Amino acid sequence: MLCEVSADIGLQLLRARGYKLAASYREVFAALRDQIGLSDELAERLMDACAMRKVLTHMCDTIDLDRVAAAVGPALEVYGDYIEWVEALVVEWASDRGGGRFDGCC
Repeated sequence: MLCEVSADIGLQLLRARGYKLAASYREVFAALRDQIGLSDELAERLMDACAMRKVLTHMCDTIDLDRVAAAVGPALEVYGDYIEWVEALVVEWASDRGGGRFDGCC
């Protein structure tokens, strides 16, 4: 769910600035990096986290559960970092509009 929600938020940010919408999770984070300023490092970490989601979804019967459990902490960290980035971006966009609430439009 974290991957999907993060990508959905990313799509809204891209849409708000009139950028072409990405078709995959990887493309969403690459577009955020290339168009809106998501750091290379955070974009890669998000892409890796979403790749783990794909593995869990499609290969759940052959997964090493210890490996999955070990990935939980780093995943929570990357999504926390993404939340901080999104929040800072929205605050910046709101201040560019003269303050007030960010309503998702340009």
